[in-house]
Amino acid sequence: MQAPKIKTATAGFSQWLHSEGLTLFISTYQHDCLIVLSSDGSDSLAITGYPFDRPMGIAVSATGLKLASRQHLWEFDRISPLISSGAPSIDAVYRLKGIQATGFLDAHDLVADGNGDSILVDTHHSCLRKIDHSETPTPIWSPSFITDLVPEDRCHLNGLAAEDGTPRYATIVSQSDDAEGWRRDRRSGGALLDIESNAVVAENLSMPHSPRIYRDRVWVLNAGTGEFGFVEPSNGTFNAIAFCPGFLRGLAFYNDHAIIGLSQARHNGKFKDLQLGETLDRRNEEAICGIMAVNIETHQVSHSVQFDAPITELFDVQVAQGVGHPTLLKCQAAE
Repeated sequence: MQAPKIKTATAGFSQWLHSEGLTLFISTYQHDCLIVLSSDGSDSLAITGYPFDRPMGIAVSATGLKLASRQHLWEFDRISPLISSGAPSIDAVYRLKGIQATGFLDAHDLVADGNGDSILVDTHHSCLRKIDHSETPTPIWSPSFITDLVPEDRCHLNGLAAEDGTPRYATIVSQSDDAEGWRRDRRSGGALLDIESNAVVAENLSMPHSPRIYRDRVWVLNAGTGEFGFVEPSNGTFNAIAFCPGFLRGLAFYNDHAIIGLSQARHNGKFKDLQLGETLDRRNEEAICGIMAVNIETHQVSHSVQFDAPITELFDVQVAQGVGHPTLLKCQAAE
């Protein structure tokens, strides 16, 4: 794994992270890396990469961190360092608490429920699974049109929004029930589903990802169009408030800001058959891989950072508050 590098960052981004006491955790399965992005206390950003096997969904709380990888769920406690040294000083330590085998689920979004257990999106089997420390991952929900929980990625269930630890909404790329059937409907077959009622809340989305509930709104990344916005559950309308030049995955909030992950195209640098590619061509822009902070009141981009090659794809982004300079203690079971 090559160490992640920053290509460009807007003036003031480092100072914003420093003044607000924020650290970003970013997963990139493309390079098997969990990126930790913070400020060095001046005008520069501090970036560290920790190797994991296909890291995807991240759950961050005031007490720790959870990470879904290819076949494991990693759990870290957040503790204060015993000794403060160096410049800048480490102010938080994420210490490995446990690793649980999950098998290959192609795990996407991950949340912690109210009991401290984990709920992850099993994209491979088109369902949500609950993980506690005493059982194997247990299916707890699937879209009503899915007839069998088989490893076929039938609808590309990818995103999960929870409220107070309770799953509320999920995103899919298509309402399809055959092996990888979602690939036929990438442009406009996406939907937001209500988990409790199993009803379709919004349709005609384009590869939606990362639904989140914040300030009484249901936010969604309409990745196939490059638009960030919210859905009105009463009428199913998607209201775009910002265009971001990339394939959008990973969404977190802090005060008035949405922190969004952007990725470049996977194949030949183009977004085939997606509105996103057409919009980029019309605007004469190139897709970037990075992070954008969008003010949800003004709809303006306040801060951004772009990663350098070879990193071109991100999955999740989460924000830790009250953490300026963390370190991750990742030990193998034998150690």
